[in-house]
Amino acid sequence: MLSNALYFWIALAGLGGGFLAGFLGIGGGIIYILILPVALEHTGVPPSELAQYIIANSIFGTAAAALFGSIALIRNKDFYWQDVVLVGVSAIATSYLLLFTFVNTPLYSKQFFDASVIIFLSLILLMTFLWSKTKVLFNQPVRNTNIWYVISGGISGAVSVLSGLGGGTITVPLLRSGLHMDIKQAKSISLGVIFIMSTAITIFNMIDQPKDLLEIGRVGYIVFPVSVPLSLGVLVGSPLGVWIANKISSRIISYIFVGFLILVILRKAIELITSA
Repeated sequence: MLSNALYFWIALAGLGGGFLAGFLGIGGGIIYILILPVALEHTGVPPSELAQYIIANSIFGTAAAALFGSIALIRNKDFYWQDVVLVGVSAIATSYLLLFTFVNTPLYSKQFFDASVIIFLSLILLMTFLWSKTKVLFNQPVRNTNIWYVISGGISGAVSVLSGLGGGTITVPLLRSGLHMDIKQAKSISLGVIFIMSTAITIFNMIDQPKDLLEIGRVGYIVFPVSVPLSLGVLVGSPLGVWIANKISSRIISYIFVGFLILVILRKAIELITSA
């Protein structure tokens, strides 16, 4: 059973994740994966399947965060429907293949999960740094925008199911580096893609069945005593993030984005070292 204090921290993580989804377009998973290991262990999730539960419930919260963030963008007439659908379909296809052939299998351990998060975020941090300093990734924008959208979606789907980050942490840098897109437009497209992809992955995770069945309210890998309070915090956090993002410059948003990448890399590195 979860204590009232833990419910509070889960809801607070949802609030923070929702804010980041609206503010940075990264879906909130960068916050969720910090609190979910503790919460899920208290519900009785075995270590052998902890990584799968973390990813599934993080993506559930990410879908909620992206939904409310996207609604706010639609109301502000700052949503790019065609771009979102093209990137999103590619992301769903990749995430489906990886989820059922690798992630939701005994091959994918908690240590593998932590290492994946560190590797992905380190690469994203490097991409963001190179883009901001030298634009060395692509001197000119990619000519075929649609092909780059498909590539970006495929990479985003892979990152999402392997790390539980929602894919926004990689979608934003890919759109900026490949298409020289302004971060606010990239953030808007990313948020829509995250909602489509995360909703699909959540459905996949509800259909799939864990090896060890928990005696607690759940469907598949989605544990409702954890995922519901996580999502409730999103109701306030996500629209607030969108509102504040529209008030400040793209440069400041970029700095904050980098700061959260570094925070999670350090946290996951500590977890990986202590579990070795």
